[in-house]
Amino acid sequence: MTTSPNPCRMKRSPLSWANREAERASRIAACNDAFRKGFGRLVVSARLHELGSEFVEQAVEATKAFDSFSLENAPSGWRDFGEFTLDGIELFWKIDTYIDGYTPVGTVDPLDPEASRLLTLMLAEEW
Repeated sequence: MTTSPNPCRMKRSPLSWANREAERASRIAACNDAFRKGFGRLVVSARLHELGSEFVEQAVEATKAFDSFSLENAPSGWRDFGEFTLDGIELFWKIDTYIDGYTPVGTVDPLDPEASRLLTLMLAEEW
C-alpha cells in the first residue's frame, strides 16, 4: 500500500518569496484539512453542547465536510476557520496550533513538526 507524504513534514523548494508563501499556505491548508477531517483534539463550546449530542454530532460531521473556503473566511489560505449554518443556527470552527498546549496563538509555526492542533467548534454568537 502506498501512502502519501505527510504535508506537514515536506521540505521547502527553492522558490521566490511570493511562491514560497503560496506554497507555505498550501502546506498549512493541507495540514489543517487533514486534521479537520480526522480530528485529533476537539473542543465543543458549552452553549453548543447544550443543543444536544445529536446536533453536536451533525455539527462535527458538517465541520469535517466543510469546503466553502473563500478569501473572506480564509484570507491567509490556511483553512483554519470556517462558518456554516446547521438547522438555522450559525456555527464557527477554528483551528489553533500549539507546541505544549499553552503556547499563545500566533507564536507557533503551523508547520513545526512539534506542533499540535486543536479545533474549537462553537455557536457564531460566542465568537
